[in-house]
Amino acid sequence: MYKSYGLLRPLVCFAGIIGILQSLIWIAMSILAILAYFCVFNFRGMIASLGTLTELTLFHMYFHGPCSQSGMPNIDFNSINRLNLIKPLQIHICMWVYCGISTLWLISSITLLTSVRYVKLRNANYFLFVWIFLTASLSILDLGLGVAFGLDYDTLRHETHSIPVDEMVGTSQPQYLIVAAKTAAGVMMSVALRGYTIWLINIVLCIYFFTQTFKISDYNRIKAAISNPTFVSPDGTMRKKIPHQNTSPYTEKDDQWLSSLQNYSYQMSPVDRPTKDAYRQNQAAALFEERKRHYEAQQLNYLRYIDKLNGRKPRGNSTVNNGHVMNGQASTTKKRQPREIHLPEPDYSPNIHDSFETRPPLRSALRSSRY
Repeated sequence: MYKSYGLLRPLVCFAGIIGILQSLIWIAMSILAILAYFCVFNFRGMIASLGTLTELTLFHMYFHGPCSQSGMPNIDFNSINRLNLIKPLQIHICMWVYCGISTLWLISSITLLTSVRYVKLRNANYFLFVWIFLTASLSILDLGLGVAFGLDYDTLRHETHSIPVDEMVGTSQPQYLIVAAKTAAGVMMSVALRGYTIWLINIVLCIYFFTQTFKISDYNRIKAAISNPTFVSPDGTMRKKIPHQNTSPYTEKDDQWLSSLQNYSYQMSPVDRPTKDAYRQNQAAALFEERKRHYEAQQLNYLRYIDKLNGRKPRGNSTVNNGHVMNGQASTTKKRQPREIHLPEPDYSPNIHDSFETRPPLRSALRSSRY
């Protein structure tokens, strides 16, 4: 396992938990905002006072629909309606979007907790990418809505600064509505940005998980040996040792011989069975002798080919010993040097096709030439 996985799993649990909590809270608030737009709630028994003025102003500014609200206190909101603020219809559309994305975010946070684990790390990136996309979408929507509420707050702030303090003494209702509307816009801006701290935590988690997806991909690639298919077995797992199948054309014979030797050693009694180190030495020595015989056979075939070119009778079954051909296995046979064949010297000079290739070689070519 790669090093930063020890930090990834706790952060995944933290992100999943706060994602579930945030999605449930925002789904509930979105449903309440949608119902408030259709005048479902009843304001009977509520009077217009300094304690309820901010709540009533907030409802009228952002959630009051085109329907007639029953029990609403008689308050003149013309001082607020004349300002260029966000319309309740725009908030209503945003609440539908919030409700849909938060529902998907709830499902994604649950799957994030259950799927991003060590045993399922191979497919963890899919769940991480979905969670990152949904969280980033909500964060962008939060930022846009927070900026819109911030513009409303700035507009109302300018309105409050234009009211002198002397006029507030014994003043009428419109001046208090401007102050209440400013407070309501500030509250909505803070709610839209999730208290600022949670919004920053979501952004940091998105960035961290995005960087971890590259590490998970590299880990899965190394684990499955995708970068070097030579070390991949047919079942998709890595081989424990470097295979020799690609280093010799006699793979099947070597494998059959080694498997027969291994089966024979397993059939031996524990007393006669060689130790692990001795078995490895015997196996290596036997493999060396086997490949040596193959090399001698290749050299003999080459000498037969030379005899055929020179018009001589091809030699029979002989063994090759240090470059000398011996007719038979007896050590008393006379050694005979092979006939020298004069072959043309190879020409390694490059082919020059145009005048542009007559320029001096690059330094990289000169450096690599010594190899």
